[in-house]
Amino acid sequence: PPSLPLYPLLLLFLLVAGLASEGLVEWVVWVVLAVWVVVLVLVVQALADLDSVDLVLEVQVDLVSLVDHS
Repeated sequence: PPSLPLYPLLLLFLLVAGLASEGLVEWVVWVVLAVWVVVLVLVVQALADLDSVDLVLEVQVDLVSLVDHS
């Protein structure tokens, strides 16, 4: 797996690229969604029981609904 210093550099690159582009709003949305995906993956990996997985899926559906309404 990549070493930890690579992640801040990647985030910095994405930040610069996002600020340099005109679609800043779209970039922010993509970053938020990417963070949510990472968090959901970590939560699913951390929680083994089905009830927890179902809860995560419900949260994901709620997030999608919020994005659709905005």
